[in-house]
Amino acid sequence: MSSLPHVLLTNPIDPAEHRRLSGSARVTLAPDQRQDTLREASRDADLIIVRAPLPDDVFAAAPRVLAADGEPPTATRTESEPTAT
Repeated sequence: MSSLPHVLLTNPIDPAEHRRLSGSARVTLAPDQRQDTLREASRDADLIIVRAPLPDDVFAAAPRVLAADGEPPTATRTESEPTAT
């Protein structure tokens, strides 16, 4: 497992920004924006850069993610949603 944080992109970002981010993180792009795909792709993510609607239960599927930011609006893990230990 990589020691770099895992950043999941729901959609492509500017190529220069993708390269810049790749210098300090393991960056992956979801293969599509289907809810099941995003749920599965987020399982080991530390950060999700959002450009597509996320499943309502994304935090249950992605225990290390504390928040997801982008467009559409941000989402934040609630106290009732446990984080990874």
